[in-house]
Amino acid sequence: MRAGLGLTAAGAVVVAALAGCGSGGSPLAAATLDPAASLQAQPSPTATLTWAQRDCEGATAVVNDVAGPVEHQDADGVVRAGQMAATDVSLVEESLLESEGDEEITSVAGAATGVLGEIEAMASEAAQYKDGFGSWLNVTDQAPQLANDYKSLESACSAAGVTIGGDESRPAVPTAVPNAYNVGCPTSGQLFAAWNAAPDSIRETWTSLGLTGFRDTQCWKQWVTAKPVASDNEDVEQIIFTDNSGQIAVLPGTQSGFSEFMAAVCGNTGAPSSWTTKADGSTSCS
Repeated sequence: MRAGLGLTAAGAVVVAALAGCGSGGSPLAAATLDPAASLQAQPSPTATLTWAQRDCEGATAVVNDVAGPVEHQDADGVVRAGQMAATDVSLVEESLLESEGDEEITSVAGAATGVLGEIEAMASEAAQYKDGFGSWLNVTDQAPQLANDYKSLESACSAAGVTIGGDESRPAVPTAVPNAYNVGCPTSGQLFAAWNAAPDSIRETWTSLGLTGFRDTQCWKQWVTAKPVASDNEDVEQIIFTDNSGQIAVLPGTQSGFSEFMAAVCGNTGAPSSWTTKADGSTSCS
């Protein structure tokens, strides 16, 4: 099973669900052996530690893999983490077969399966979001359960003599805190009011459909994008707004409008990745 991977700090949005999570350049979150605990827990610790450590390391690594993509609303990254979780589930099943009913390995494997299964479920929702269905909240709403499952894994690993990380290197388990690019964004009602206040000549550059609101809002600096909700449920591409100190306006959906928007975000790593990257992973700025 793969060794634990490191994760750069997730800021105020993807935060540690466990006490003592490190920041910025924290050490890698990994599983390490606790020989004293293992000798007390098992008359034959070697086999138990081998299988338990592998499962603890693997599940921890995938948690680290998914945290960043959840923070940055990176659907592809969450899907990739789900694929890694599926691979690790098969290795956990191997542990169960090889352990011959060892109670502590069984406990670790069950907890690891819960963590990996939750990440697979998040990946499934991320794939739906990537295909234009559902909301990103369907991904983040599952984060509290992932945090709970991870606590169960940490407890099971500890009982088997395996310590996950340390006080300064625990993995940054994603929580249900809204995405960074949603915090402080205009509400659906505010965007809808700005949409209705815009001249017909500007609204028609986007759509002639009757809109009833907006969802999946992202904002960065003075720029705002949001997915319209149409009265006839017809799919409409995201609409771009500007928000200058609460004065919200619809950006014209013309070449000049797009050029103004892309000139502000292209090449700027602070902007939401979905603004500068196409669904196939190529850049929209080239």
